[in-house]
Amino acid sequence: MHNKSLKIVYSLFGLVFLVAMISVVSRYKLGGNADPTPLSKVLSASPELDQNTIEVSLNNKNFKVAWFLAEDPSKIKLISNLAASVSAKEARESLRCKFLASAGFYSKDSNHLGIFISEGEQISPRIKSELFDSFFTINYFDTPRISRTLPKDPLRIALQSGPMLIENADLLSLSIKNDKPSRRIVAAVTGENKAVFIAIYAKESAFSGPMLADLPQIVDLISKEANLGIADAINLDGGSASAFFNGSISLSEISPVGGFFCSE
Repeated sequence: MHNKSLKIVYSLFGLVFLVAMISVVSRYKLGGNADPTPLSKVLSASPELDQNTIEVSLNNKNFKVAWFLAEDPSKIKLISNLAASVSAKEARESLRCKFLASAGFYSKDSNHLGIFISEGEQISPRIKSELFDSFFTINYFDTPRISRTLPKDPLRIALQSGPMLIENADLLSLSIKNDKPSRRIVAAVTGENKAVFIAIYAKESAFSGPMLADLPQIVDLISKEANLGIADAINLDGGSASAFFNGSISLSEISPVGGFFCSE
């Protein structure tokens, strides 16, 4: 009886040891740490991380690109942030934005530079400017447009910014004084009247990016590479006072952002 008991104990010990070794080997193959997430979920999530993100090159310089295509323009909101001055993260959480991008420029005395209409309410008037030469608008039929002149129909959203980069699918030639590389935020409208918001930044620094004069060519490259069919495009506020979020890429700001585009 004693010998049989020892055999049973040794057998059980051997079985436990074998199970333990299998567990160790399995963990080693998966990367060294035990992870409760099934491997199938890790693999299926990978394409989503790259969704709406590409890289483009111009003049031997490489840039990362993230964008958001607004399938339903009725969900796009334009929010002034001059009074509240909240961070992009706070705005995104409080407004429940699935997408967020910084909007237009503002002055040192915290005024929007150009017309700013949010849900039909005009917050700032139109100005004359060679740089801020265009308008991004959405009317009450939820049609997004980018134009040189301010549309006369009632507008739910209107933002003056610039310069215009692409007009009627033609790339515009820009002459910019004191041009510097910087992160760029762009609003565009496709040939199918869908709004697209794009962030372009350098691979080595999220706050650096292309020269403004090169932006029309870069946006055209993005349009072709991502098959977006961009017809019109306008430059928005970029650099340290810009922010962007499309679900897979999140770019934060250093300086306060004057306004946000947000889509629920």
